[in-house]
Amino acid sequence: MQLSTEGLERRTPLKKESNLPFIFIICFVLLLSLGGYLYNKGKLREVYLNTKETLIGLNLEEKKDYLGILYSKRSLIEATKILQQIISFPQEDNQQNRAFLAFLYFNQEDYEKALLIYKKLVKESDSPEQYIFYYASCLFHQGEIDEALKQHYQLFSIADHYVDNVEGILKILLKQKKKQEGLSFLEGYLSKYPSAKSYLGVYDHRFNQIVEAEEEAESATIRIPEVNKAFHAKVKIGTNKYPYTYIIDTGAIITTISPKIYRANEGVIRKTGKKYTFENADGSTHEAEEVFIDWIKIGSIELQNVRAILKQKGGNLLGQNVLGKLKISIQKENNINIMTLSK
Repeated sequence: MQLSTEGLERRTPLKKESNLPFIFIICFVLLLSLGGYLYNKGKLREVYLNTKETLIGLNLEEKKDYLGILYSKRSLIEATKILQQIISFPQEDNQQNRAFLAFLYFNQEDYEKALLIYKKLVKESDSPEQYIFYYASCLFHQGEIDEALKQHYQLFSIADHYVDNVEGILKILLKQKKKQEGLSFLEGYLSKYPSAKSYLGVYDHRFNQIVEAEEEAESATIRIPEVNKAFHAKVKIGTNKYPYTYIIDTGAIITTISPKIYRANEGVIRKTGKKYTFENADGSTHEAEEVFIDWIKIGSIELQNVRAILKQKGGNLLGQNVLGKLKISIQKENNINIMTLSK
């Protein structure tokens, strides 16, 4: 008898389709996206340069590339090391790279190293003004205050609009308690650049916080720098806490006051009843009243019974009737005219 094998045959298993190709494609796309993202962020290049620098070192162009990345990340210590390596190449030991190295030291508050480089740059450069501010700042932080002030004034004579440099001058004068010089300098600067008041105006208050005892102990001689082609003096009248701004005019015969000053100090300013007619520069005339001021004070210098005229218009002028009672000299320091007043 023959047995039938029908239905007993082993079924051929169906082949399952693998997901591996699909997964591979997804992973590849993700890796490409990640690579693109890291490339755009500079991360991939940074990782590559960092790894190569650690293992075998970078060539010159790669070092420059790596320096830019480190500096943009504010990794100043590492950037300094790489820049030192770059400068070790003779062709890269130039003024620009040395200035950048000094700048990196400065931003790390390593003022001693920065000072050595800036001092050389100021001496050797054809355009030293681009380095004077940082040179002066390093001197300040190293305690060489007088030399720092000289350098700041030197830069001011070249570029008076540089507000950071102006603030450097004010900081030093404040530290030295040179109230009159600081106030005079500030007033002169703001007369030319009034928009800077929002930034520098706070120094007016700080200088006026210096008490008279400290001011008098500092010096009986007043220094007034010429700013905006004029010498601006701070003159105290009466009991007002803050002094008034006066322009020292050696060509003016008599001192003037404004109606505002008169109204605020009627107790110490007396009208004599005399009136004078003055001719203006354009040929027109104006009338002014004679007054006497009981006392005025310029720094530590006090004068009594000062004659003046009450003018309705124009600035406050310190004329020869006051200046003639003082010893006056003008000398040039670092291209800045400095007037000294003493009794």
